[in-house]
Amino acid sequence: MIKRKVNKTMEILELASQLGLLIADNELVKNYVEAKKEYDTDSELLKSIREYSVQKTALDNVLKDENHDEQLVNAIQKRISALYKEASENETLKEYNDAEQKLNDLLSQVNNTIQSAIFSRYPEMSSGCGGNCSSCGGCH
Repeated sequence: MIKRKVNKTMEILELASQLGLLIADNELVKNYVEAKKEYDTDSELLKSIREYSVQKTALDNVLKDENHDEQLVNAIQKRISALYKEASENETLKEYNDAEQKLNDLLSQVNNTIQSAIFSRYPEMSSGCGGNCSSCGGCH
């Protein structure tokens, strides 16, 4: 009995590995990898993101002081807004976010399909919800 369970587990892991390789060959993954490379090498974008983070930290530090300078707070907030706008309009970031979302959607669909297959065989295990609302008709 134990040997059969081990064999089944190994079979599941082998099929999961094959599924992973199939997914890795999908155009969505290739698009994500390319978009990630572009993101990682866009020095202007990365500079803006780093400065945004530094400015947010500076704002947090200034606001800790009860007697903080409102003009300084306003100046930092203005800079943070400008950096956010700059980053959000950056084509590299838009393409990266889009590719990441499409890949996450695919992985979510795969997970939902696997869960549906499992729980359709054992309905007593199912709570009626796969945990992801994308395939749901609404909460009951």
